[in-house]
Amino acid sequence: MNQKILFALFVTYAIIGSIFHDLWRDETHSMAIAAFSENPIELWKNIRYEGHPIGWYIILFAIFKLGIGINGVYIFHTALGILAGYLIVFKIEIPFIQKVFLLFGLLLGHEYLFYLRNYIVPIVIFLYLISREQKGLRNIPIYSLLLSVAAQFNIYATIFSICLGIYFLFSTENRWRYWPYYLIFTASLVFCAITVIPPNDSGLESSIDVKILLILLREYFQGWVLAGDVTTYVTWRSAYPSVFWYILPAITYLLFIWETYKNNRNLAMVPIFFFIGIAILFILTHYLVYANRHTGIMLIMMLFILAISRKNKYTSYYFTFILIIESFVGLKTYIRGIILPESHTLAVHEYLTENHPDAFLTGYEDFIVEGIGFLQGKEIYTYSKKITQPYAVWDKDSDWFNQETTPQVIRKQFDSLKTQHPNALLIYNLQRDTSGIGLTPIKIFHTEILDPARAEYFAIYQ
Repeated sequence: MNQKILFALFVTYAIIGSIFHDLWRDETHSMAIAAFSENPIELWKNIRYEGHPIGWYIILFAIFKLGIGINGVYIFHTALGILAGYLIVFKIEIPFIQKVFLLFGLLLGHEYLFYLRNYIVPIVIFLYLISREQKGLRNIPIYSLLLSVAAQFNIYATIFSICLGIYFLFSTENRWRYWPYYLIFTASLVFCAITVIPPNDSGLESSIDVKILLILLREYFQGWVLAGDVTTYVTWRSAYPSVFWYILPAITYLLFIWETYKNNRNLAMVPIFFFIGIAILFILTHYLVYANRHTGIMLIMMLFILAISRKNKYTSYYFTFILIIESFVGLKTYIRGIILPESHTLAVHEYLTENHPDAFLTGYEDFIVEGIGFLQGKEIYTYSKKITQPYAVWDKDSDWFNQETTPQVIRKQFDSLKTQHPNALLIYNLQRDTSGIGLTPIKIFHTEILDPARAEYFAIYQ
């Protein structure tokens, strides 16, 4: 009965949160690429500039080509989020208190549930594998196919899929009779690598150095200590990011590996290879972004190990501690998300629709500008060498990487456009340099969100 009540509360929570969710710029960016790509070949070419596998884009492409639109994406994503909740409540055997905090935490109860991104599909797959492993229902053919799919959605899921594949390989009797399925999984990884390696004209060039690597590793460990981006509300507000944030997480991670190794040697390979995979990613990365959505896969890794090895006593306590902290931040984010929108995309779209429906829209190439164009259903002229597509492609011609596109240049181009399009409007991010714009905005958008450091300021010039 308690489980049914918990699931009913979660379904209600998920539906209400989805209704009030305001599209974030990264969400509309992916949708714009999928919606405006004319065919699968063009989609393939565009996503190679993204640094992400193609799985989520294929789903979005299919939804938009079927004419279902944004509402279809909402329904599909929310249904998967509810399915994840169902697996946690009814199919995975962990303490009830962990189920509660897991469902209403920052990650599974917010980031993965509401943000229409490429995370929820592999999460559902991993939860399903956990439920089968707990019951001793291992099926290597099915596992290989599911891991092959999970690897196609985001790099962190790819790394975790590899770790699980290694674990299943070494913990399965007569393992080599399944070689065709391991070959299929290996082929899927090769395909994934092809999709994420940027082409030669990509603006996402690798710029890693030792200093950046140490920062990324510190953030990885911070994420291990307090579940994803929760630490940003503690350590990143401090002026003293000391070596403490290397030592404490490293010790807890090593203790986690040690306790797992003591109870199940094969299972200990998962956190070991996961860390190796993350380290390699940081060294070879073309996209230096690390957020709670990425770190969250560590929660799934912990859940997998705790669900399989019931003897990890101290890790279980630690897992509960993390979930409690995460749930406080998650519920706060949820409530603030209902009261205050997290993005300007919808607000700008509604303002333009009501006040300037026929405007010729221009803007500095940016995810939010692109998102506005996507919601408006028309192209936005962006001030770069490449101005024809209604979605941003991060090549070297993009003014995202073109330092010559100054405010003075934008103002000059805007004045020129006004002679051809008297109804032209300029959408501009006020967090960028505005010294050369020289115009008074007709509208400013500023929304306070949970983390004020991430708040965005946008203006519309006429």
